[in-house]
Order: sequence, then C-alpha cells, then structure tokens
Amino acid sequence: MNGENYPRTLHELLVRQADIYVRAPAIVVSKGPALSYGGLLFEVERTVAVLAAAGIGRGTRVAMSFPNGADALVLTLALMAGATCVPMNPALDPSTCDSLLRKLRVMALIVPEGTETPAVTAARTLGLQLLRLVPRRDGVTGGFDLRAETPCQPVPQAWPQPGDLAILFQTSGTTAQPKTVPLTQAEVMARSRAQPINGADRCLFVPPIYTAGAIAHSMLAPIAVGARIGFPQDLGEVALLDALADLGITYFSANPTVFVSLLERLAERPSNQFTSLRFIRSAGHALTEALQLRVEEAFRVPVIQGYGISEAGTIAGNPLPPGRRKHGSVGLSAGPEIAIASESGERLGSNLTGEIVVRSPGVMSGYENDPGADRDAFRDGWFRTGDLGHIDEDGYLFVTGRIKEIINRGGFKVSPAEVDAVLLRHPDVLDAAAFGVHHPTLGEDVAAAAVIRDQGKISPQQLREYALEHLAAYKVPSTIKFVVALPRNVTRKIDRNALARDLEFALCRGFVPPRNAQEDLVAAIFAEVLGIDRVGANDNFFALGGDSLRGMQVITRVNLALGSNLTVESLFRWPTVADFAAGIRPDGLAQVRSSPFTPA
Repeated sequence: MNGENYPRTLHELLVRQADIYVRAPAIVVSKGPALSYGGLLFEVERTVAVLAAAGIGRGTRVAMSFPNGADALVLTLALMAGATCVPMNPALDPSTCDSLLRKLRVMALIVPEGTETPAVTAARTLGLQLLRLVPRRDGVTGGFDLRAETPCQPVPQAWPQPGDLAILFQTSGTTAQPKTVPLTQAEVMARSRAQPINGADRCLFVPPIYTAGAIAHSMLAPIAVGARIGFPQDLGEVALLDALADLGITYFSANPTVFVSLLERLAERPSNQFTSLRFIRSAGHALTEALQLRVEEAFRVPVIQGYGISEAGTIAGNPLPPGRRKHGSVGLSAGPEIAIASESGERLGSNLTGEIVVRSPGVMSGYENDPGADRDAFRDGWFRTGDLGHIDEDGYLFVTGRIKEIINRGGFKVSPAEVDAVLLRHPDVLDAAAFGVHHPTLGEDVAAAAVIRDQGKISPQQLREYALEHLAAYKVPSTIKFVVALPRNVTRKIDRNALARDLEFALCRGFVPPRNAQEDLVAAIFAEVLGIDRVGANDNFFALGGDSLRGMQVITRVNLALGSNLTVESLFRWPTVADFAAGIRPDGLAQVRSSPFTPA
C-alpha cells in the first residue's frame, strides 16, 4: 500500500485487509483454530455493535484491564476501531487505578468475567459502567460476548474519523510524573508500517498488551502486512518456547529481561527446534552486547535493536542481514526524520552529541491537558525525545542516555547509561544501574546497584576497580551496592529514582571505628580535611562531602606523612578509609598516568 492510499483509520485497515486476505489466518493459537482476516473483521464489527448497544461509541473512553490473549487483542482492536481504548495494567494498585480512571476521564471499564481487581473496585467507586468479557463456547478463537452489569441507553454506531482519538497511553514516568499520550486514528495508522516484515511472517505476541510497544510491534505491524499473530497457551516461558516451535513463529519482540528468562529455560531443551524463526526484536530498554550474543547463539537468528517512545512510535531500528548492524547503535530511521539538536535547538552534525529530535505523521500532536509539557516537548515542529545521542556519518543513531538522568558531579556530566554499559560487561554482573545521589559539595555523586551472578565471587570494590579500567575516574560510582533485583516500572525500564530512594539508607553503613594504624591515619586525615569530628573505617570520602579539591588535600597530607607519591586517582579507586588504608603498602602504590578528571 502506498502512502496516498493507505487507510487513515483502524476500521478502514481491517476492512481492507479482510478484502485482500479474507481466508488467510490473522490470529493463531496453540492447540486451537485460527481466526482469519475475514473472521477478525467480523468479530471486531460485532463487538463494536455490542458496545454501541451498551451506550459506548465514537469518542467514548473505555478502559480495559487484561492479560495477553486472543480475546484481549480482538477487544483492543474493537475499542480502537469503534471508540477510544485506554489499556491498563491488570497489576495496578487501587490508588493508581482510581487516579488513572479519573485523570483519563474513562466512562467504562471492561474486565474478564469473574475478576474482582482494584480496577473493578475503582470503577464502582467512580460510578463507571462495568462490562464483563465472557469467552464464547463456539470454538472461535478470540470470540467473546460482553455482559454489562447495568443497562445503559444505546448510542448510534458511527465509525471514528482520522482525527478522532484511537488510544491513550501513559508515559513510563521514570524521570518525571507520567503524562498522557493521546493518539488519533491517523497517528496510529502512520505508526503501523515500521517493521521489516511481510505477509509470510508469523509474530508471537510477547510484550504486555497494555504497552505502546506491544500495540505497535506485535499487533498493528503484522496486521498492516497481512501477517499472522500467534499466542501461546499461557504466559510462562515454557509456553512461549513451545509456541515458537508449534506455531512456526518467524519473529517476536521482547525486552532483555524476557530474554534472560527464556535463556534459562532454553538450557533445558534443544534449541534447534526453532527453524522457522528468522529474527528477534529487542525493545523496552538497552540490550547489552553480551546478552545479544547469547540470544543470537541460542536461537541462531539475528537480534535487532530498536528505539521508540510512546509519543513518537518506532523511531529507529537495526537492519536485518545483509544490512549492517553497528554495536551500540539502535540503527537507521524507521521512517521518521531524526536529528540531533543542541541545547539552543541548533541542528548538530555527524558524531556530535545532543538531544534526539524527531518529526513524522506518527508523532502525537500534544500531551493531554498539559500545555506546559507541550511547550517543553516541541520546538520548531520537532518533538524533543529527552534522550541524548548522536548520528554517525552513515546515518546510524546511537542513544547515550536520558537528559533528565544525567548526573552533574561537580560540573562534570555523567550519563548513567554509559556507566551501566561498563558494569554490565563484567562477566559476573547480571544487571546494573547507576544513579545520582545528593552530595553536599558536588551537588550530585554517582552510585550504582548491581545484581551479581554468584555471591562472594566479586566484591563491590573489585567491580569499582573494573569500572576504573574502562571509564574516566569521575564517572566511576563512589559506591556500589549489590542487590537481589533492580526496581523496574511496568514497561520493564529501570526506575532510577526508586533505586536512589530505596538505597539511600543502605548506602549509609553503620559506624565502625578504625582498626589499625593505617586506618587511624587515613581516618584522621579525612576528618581534618572535611572538618568533621568522627570518621570510621567504612566511611566513604565522597559520601562524607569530599570532592576533587579536598581529595588533593588528602593525598598531599598522606604523601607528607608516609613519604609516598600517590595521586588523587588513588582516592577514586579506594574511597573508603578501609580500602584506602589497605592500598597503602610499604612497597608503595601503583602510580596512575592520567588525571581522574580527564575524560576517557
């Protein structure tokens, strides 16, 4: 379909695809019949008619709270095609459900039969219309009936127009309060053609159906080319692997957390059963090179990384072989115009870092009821993503971090994503995230949390020393804390704000007095330079308020006391009293060639 004749509403797309692929399978399930494109249109139009009879029509905002499944997909399409869909995470707490339903001005809620969730409670409290989805027993995949708990006045059925709202999403809110992203029918349609697939493909639906990525990559993209959408029997990793083989899946999209779980299960079974698979798409958050290689080796297909956001859809993606993939890049434009802008809005040239800005028909026209956010988000017709990055001479985009996550460590800017990438390269680290913590003189300091493979095999100090080998010293976390898991939001992105809050107390270890002469000396010098009364063996120089200037004073005093020739980088390498004292040996300390504040 060329751009001029491409449908501008979802209903138009479904009608067109049913005409072209009337008997071709649209939805396939493990151990069940397929639903054809003709059948899919019938089920969607039937549901839209039922909704109209229940008083729900064009412009009505209807929330749905469902796990993945063929019926949830048909319902999503029906709400987008005949009303306005508001997908909700079924695991939301009562307070969030109430706030979300109020904020988005939802008029009705649809949930599975027999469920009594916080969303149901909130809907009843707010007096919303409540409908139950009841699976039909006629054997039609994705077929269901809707049962309204209370009768309502019917409305005339009318199909939405290109400018009508099709769906509303909430941003992830990892760096600010979540914002509402409204997408029109035309904007949704403009986003539906950004994947390297065709009508012969079979997509396994893996990401949660309430996310923007799932709607774009696993639902709209395959429908737009007449491909099949497959669903496993349940939501577990074993069922996903079974479905990959049983349904002849050719591609799926998932985040790196899912990849780790699949690899663990894959170790229990042969990997040569996925002969139909031709590629895997990584989305949600950054994929490390080590994990990418493991996934490619296990599934024997290329893994392509993509980049997109709720406000703009898919922005870039790596090409499939024989196209070139560059390590660390999210690939080439998937359709939108992409540029790099300076703080003043000036377009920057190749390999210069700035803010990633985009424009395309798929970019939202503005946040809902948030003119202040709109003023910040749009400049001269370009949408400001809030992400830092650069474009190389070949047009490949590299994303280096979030602007609001940048840590200002005494005037030196540190990207947490860069620190993450280095920590994740260590073979004993399973997951890691850097974050900013308050510092009395620097303003902010760098800390990090890491999930390690085997307890006792590596210490936080050893991981810091590894980071010092690969980063400029000012970028190395002053403190690293080992944790069981990192906090993530519903889209599986790391919540650095929550990490900083959760670890604020843990980063402050209890007082332990110096235990030998070396620790006595270092503690006394720390206390003298920082102007504090008491310093213990576990106290961190930077956490106590130290910075590079005071660090030089410490080093000067230590060198005078011991006749040594240490540099200030020694303090970055061993910032606690105990670690620094242990590094002072009779045979001296290894000298460092570069200044700790010289960028790598």
